[in-house]
Amino acid sequence: MPERFSSVEVARALERLGFSKKSQRGSHVKFSDGTGRIVIVPANRKVLPAGTFRSILNQAGISLEEFKSKL
Repeated sequence: MPERFSSVEVARALERLGFSKKSQRGSHVKFSDGTGRIVIVPANRKVLPAGTFRSILNQAGISLEEFKSKL
């Protein structure tokens, strides 16, 4: 079974990678790294679906190992 992460863990790791929270609309939070890269994270989820998590990693341009190192 693949590892599962909460939206809080994902947001924390993104902030440690240099992303900052820009806005929130409903249940989605927008993060930006200042270079024009935007990452959308669903808020208040105890467990993100695997496909959603992969999409967040792709949007951020990071690997799973890099993400785990910032938890």
